[in-house]
Amino acid sequence: MLMAYSKTTVLWCNYENILTCEPYSNRCPQKCSWSLLDDHIEFTNISDLYSIECEKYTSLIISMNNRSQFVLEFSSINHTYIYSEHDGKFHLFSSFILYKFDNNSKTENTLKSYCENCETCTNSICTECKIGYFLSEKTICSPCNSTCMNCSSLSKCLRCNAGYIIFGDTCRQCESPCLECYGISKGSCISCIIGYYYSGGLCPICDTSCLTCDKTKTNCTSCKNGTFLQDNKCITCDVQCFENSCDSTKGCLKCNLGYFLNSSSCFLCNEIENCLSCSQTEKKCLKCNNTVSYLSAKGECTPCNETCSTCNEDGTCNGCVQNYVPFQVK
Repeated sequence: MLMAYSKTTVLWCNYENILTCEPYSNRCPQKCSWSLLDDHIEFTNISDLYSIECEKYTSLIISMNNRSQFVLEFSSINHTYIYSEHDGKFHLFSSFILYKFDNNSKTENTLKSYCENCETCTNSICTECKIGYFLSEKTICSPCNSTCMNCSSLSKCLRCNAGYIIFGDTCRQCESPCLECYGISKGSCISCIIGYYYSGGLCPICDTSCLTCDKTKTNCTSCKNGTFLQDNKCITCDVQCFENSCDSTKGCLKCNLGYFLNSSSCFLCNEIENCLSCSQTEKKCLKCNNTVSYLSAKGECTPCNETCSTCNEDGTCNGCVQNYVPFQVK
């Protein structure tokens, strides 16, 4: 369904996928499929890249299913608007960024311009696109094929993404598991994906313990989670290593509660003599059994004086053994 109205001296003429303006005194050419007057047009359906062009000083309101309204201002400079469908939504492209009024949200939204994804844009006209885009016939930067890193058109690739090689104007996938290749036949690899190593054009798989390896399958260069690299081998972190504390190059950085760390390994606190609780990141006691020892500044449990039955945290007697009485030096 299409309804149209006009309050300016402009006549709108539609040619397949293009709507243009003519002076009010003129008529639309015979090849025109339909025409309209007034400044409001309502669409229930619109095709991709539908173009609206006018070099007269005028305006036009576009409504989409009584929901969104686009206000188009035309002049000799700002003369072309293009609809493009992206992700199931309609976007208006203009040589200048205008606005869209949404009746539902009552907010103004910035419209996309010709300069979007453009490397060189002069007077709001794009002449060169960013890498990964090409300049279409309507001076819009459109995305290259998903296999292309750079292209001059949708069907002409200039450089391929990783894992592909240029083949004529298209990108062919390398033989798996190549990351880069010089051909699509077996033995044409230049580099390999993670988990494989390069060997004379082929990519053999690394040992299961390695994340990456080099020259041989067991010569690990990096390790998986829960393991760390030591002498080009991946060593499993201590079972008592605290969650997410296994560094891939340094090993365990912190132990579970009740264990202390020493050379990337975890040990029970009671392996420090008379220690009740200890640090999780170093061999250091935090609390001693004060019936027989006290905590020193170095984090060690120092034995109480042999005449003390118990001692305080500073090492002073808190009680005496049999046949001894407290004695305070004055």
